[in-house]
Amino acid sequence: MNKLEIDPLTVMMMTEQLFEEDAAAGRVQEVTREELMEVILKIRGNREVTMRDLVETRCDIRQMLTRRVDEICEKIAVLTQRLDDSDDEGSLS
Repeated sequence: MNKLEIDPLTVMMMTEQLFEEDAAAGRVQEVTREELMEVILKIRGNREVTMRDLVETRCDIRQMLTRRVDEICEKIAVLTQRLDDSDDEGSLS
């Protein structure tokens, strides 16, 4: 990995993203050898950044933010329901 100028921590972070994508799609969470090799080749240090890299990064960030916003909305809905339930209990007494 040193010859390709690859940071192992970055590889771990990138593979975590693959696991998240599998979980979001309802698939078994696994990273195939091909996916791992693709990650390693994408992040090697001597590689020039391409327009495709920028577009993929933008799409990845958008997907990640969408998942996070969905999680937050779900939590807000649960909290709102709890508040409504507690208000209903208070008005009954």
